[in-house]
Amino acid sequence: MPNIPPLPKFDCPMCGTSHIEQIRVCYSCGEAFFEPVPNRIPRQLADRFRRQVRPLAVAWLAIGILSLLLGLSEIMTQRSRLASPLYGASEADSGMALLMGVNGVLWIVSAIMTWKQRMWSVILGLILSYLSFFGGLITSSLFALLIHGFIIAQAHRVQGIARQIRNRGVSPHEV
Repeated sequence: MPNIPPLPKFDCPMCGTSHIEQIRVCYSCGEAFFEPVPNRIPRQLADRFRRQVRPLAVAWLAIGILSLLLGLSEIMTQRSRLASPLYGASEADSGMALLMGVNGVLWIVSAIMTWKQRMWSVILGLILSYLSFFGGLITSSLFALLIHGFIIAQAHRVQGIARQIRNRGVSPHEV
């Protein structure tokens, strides 16, 4: 008997029923397949992408909230110093509080957009992570090095999976 190769198959995105490529409507749930079949990605790849991107977004959100709170705390400390005749707030203190606040907002924006699977925000968060990692090197902060080292590795993992998705003709935010 001749060896007949199996027909290429894909899974329905709604119910997971396996179909050959020529099918345009799922016979199980009625889902219509409008986009070309080669652009479809395996469910396992989409699930893996979501499982990797969500913890990254949560980590960046936590860092952003912490940075924003530290910036607000610094501003409140400066206000109390201004009220005291013995101490005065310097311009460097004001600049640091502003920098921490802006940094916190950038982390939070990056986290929200990473949750929505926008790859530009992963790149933004990766840049912020590298800056924080190098800041940890300068200050010899082992905690910052470990946290940001893990986050950088996770961000690169997400980028690798996103590259696999893009190579199949699908944008990662459509997954």
